[in-house]
Amino acid sequence: MQYLRKVLRLTAGVGEELLRCGAEISRVEETMSRIATHYGTTRQQVFIISNGVFVNLEMGEDEKFVSIEPVIGTSVDLNKLCQLNNLSREIEQKDLTIDEALEKYNAIKKGAAKNKWVHILCSGVGAAAFCSLLGGGVMDSLAAFLMGLMVWCVFTAVEGFPVSKVLVHIAASVLAAGGCVLMLRIGIVENLDKAIVGAIIPMIPGVPLVNGVRDLVDQDYISGAIRLLDALLIFTCIATGVYLALQIGGRV
Repeated sequence: MQYLRKVLRLTAGVGEELLRCGAEISRVEETMSRIATHYGTTRQQVFIISNGVFVNLEMGEDEKFVSIEPVIGTSVDLNKLCQLNNLSREIEQKDLTIDEALEKYNAIKKGAAKNKWVHILCSGVGAAAFCSLLGGGVMDSLAAFLMGLMVWCVFTAVEGFPVSKVLVHIAASVLAAGGCVLMLRIGIVENLDKAIVGAIIPMIPGVPLVNGVRDLVDQDYISGAIRLLDALLIFTCIATGVYLALQIGGRV
């Protein structure tokens, strides 16, 4: 009984963390099934949606455990995603015991704290780079860099607070586009459109959009539709924020 509890904790935990990191549904289901099968379960029932992990594991006729794990918030953490994938490979290739696997899983789950300043800096650099790729000048890229920093400062400031994602994206878009309009007025920005596009690039939900399409192709229609709807909502919020900033700045 205790052994099956540990297998369930590992299987459900890895699935939950993969989902939080932005993994597609098929990857989560396959990884969980492989782990459960490796540790000798006779029946594995895994059902994943974009905000929940449902697992039923059986060992023989008398041992059965069910786990239901809600996944409230998701993000993109490719480093943790790779670590969890490597763990699933090690379990099969190195034949880790359940205790060894749980120890490695707990270490990955805790992990090192994210460096928020690095994320903020990368947001600014990415914004400036996209502005330059789109044909913006040096000053346009500088404006996009500053607004990219501001955008991620907003997300960092509200992290951990129960704030609506809709309001956060609209507010960040207003600040980004409004800052570009202000710098146009004082003569820093030459190409407003390129500066704004660069500034809002860090907010574009690329991973949810791609994963939504992949889930639909894999016939995970519920999760795919939810992820695509989530991406569409963010696109709408960004467009609304930019429009409001242009209205306020007298550009529309």
